[in-house]
Amino acid sequence: MSKKILGWSLVNAFGTLLYITFVIGIMSSAETGFLKMNHWIGPVAMLLLFVMSAAITSALVFGRPIWWYLEGNKKEAVMLFVGTVAWLAVFFSTIILSLMLWPEPKIYMTPPRACTEEAKICPNGSAVGRTGPKCEFAPCPK
Repeated sequence: MSKKILGWSLVNAFGTLLYITFVIGIMSSAETGFLKMNHWIGPVAMLLLFVMSAAITSALVFGRPIWWYLEGNKKEAVMLFVGTVAWLAVFFSTIILSLMLWPEPKIYMTPPRACTEEAKICPNGSAVGRTGPKCEFAPCPK
């Protein structure tokens, strides 16, 4: 494999890896409220992201090989495609191996806690329930 093909296959694979990392950032933001899935726009946005991702990663993996193939450089085009897939396999294997060797520390968020449904009668006659992470009674209104 020539240096040109090796270089372009690395560029294609690394571009794909960067794009995947970018999409993961968007999806992580969506989980924290960036896209509200209880509204119809949330699923539409996620499906559009999926379609755009398919188009972008296809262009990164297949674009230049198809271009070279149509220009008549068939052997180089196939080698570029194989090289790109090989680099993606190397990246994937490296990520899996690193996760196996150095597992992420288990940091768990405190799960939401349901408070008992007791009520406290305030001096003014109103009632307050338990709230907060320690399930303490809410302050009485003044």
